[in-house]
Amino acid sequence: MRLINAEKLLEDIRRSCMTSKDVEALVNAQPTAYDLDKVVEDLEELRDGSYDFDCCPYRDTDISCDKCHMIRAVDIVRHGGSQV
Repeated sequence: MRLINAEKLLEDIRRSCMTSKDVEALVNAQPTAYDLDKVVEDLEELRDGSYDFDCCPYRDTDISCDKCHMIRAVDIVRHGGSQV
C-alpha cells in the first residue's frame, strides 16, 4: 500500500473522460505523497546513532539528547524522511 496525493488525482480525473482502465492507470501513475520506507530508514538511523552529532542544532543548548531525538523523529515523520 502507498499513500498518494488525492488532490492531484481528483484534479487529473476532472480534466478527462476515462474508462475504468484509464482510471486505474491514472491511480497507478500518481506520485507517492509519503515515502514510508524512507521514514523508517531515517528513524532506524536515528535509533542506531548513525548520524553526525557535530551537526546537532541543539548541541550547545539546554535541550537533552532524549528531547533532541524526539524532535528529530517528529521532523522525520512530518517531512516524510531525510529532513533532519
